[in-house]
Amino acid sequence: MLSLKSTLTLLILSFLVVNSNFFADEGVKTPYIQLSSLKSQMYNPESRIVHLEQIDGSQNIDVTTPDKIIIKEAGTYFMVAAGQVGAEKLGDSGFVDLWFLRNGQPIPNSGVRQSVSDSKLTAVLISQTIMPLNAGDSISVAFFANKTTLGLVAFPPFQNEPGIPSIIFTMYKIGS
Repeated sequence: MLSLKSTLTLLILSFLVVNSNFFADEGVKTPYIQLSSLKSQMYNPESRIVHLEQIDGSQNIDVTTPDKIIIKEAGTYFMVAAGQVGAEKLGDSGFVDLWFLRNGQPIPNSGVRQSVSDSKLTAVLISQTIMPLNAGDSISVAFFANKTTLGLVAFPPFQNEPGIPSIIFTMYKIGS
């Protein structure tokens, strides 16, 4: 009789053999992108669009400007945006909203809100959605705050730690 460890090892190896294309690239270029911003972005009534100037990784998805992602291949996509919400100065309070845009229009049910009660505190505000997209569609992330001193806050590198982005956006194709 096999030990539990040996049984689990065989099960994992069997899974890898049967599903070898699950982990291997084998020439398939699954569209994905991860973008982020190392800049704080306080709310500006003139522009609600989040800027994502850092391309952390990308395949088969275009970025035409820091605020517009262009779909090259039609399919169903998973998207998630995680914003580091906070205040610019001590004592500010209010709220920050975050949502997705498709072709410049708000995506229904993608909006989320985070209350800000103290500038020393930050919170991660996460929005996610799954939806079919067409080749040529554009995706953006937008935000609103009830004060111009609230928004998405970045932190510079500290000692041996990397900087903390004001927002991280990830998107990948999950189906046809």
